[in-house]
Amino acid sequence: MNPHHNIIGLAPGNKSNIGNVTIYSNIMFVLWCIISIFIFFEILLFTAFWNNVSCL
Repeated sequence: MNPHHNIIGLAPGNKSNIGNVTIYSNIMFVLWCIISIFIFFEILLFTAFWNNVSCL
């Protein structure tokens, strides 16, 4: 039994809820990764843009 599910407070016998929470957690994790990579590239492009402007 994953202790993470106990923190959420689900009953250990309720498999469908645990499955839904796991899928939801995976989706949120993937979204978080995509958003983090997007923000990282935004910062890279922004700094590169400002470096080019300051060179001009």
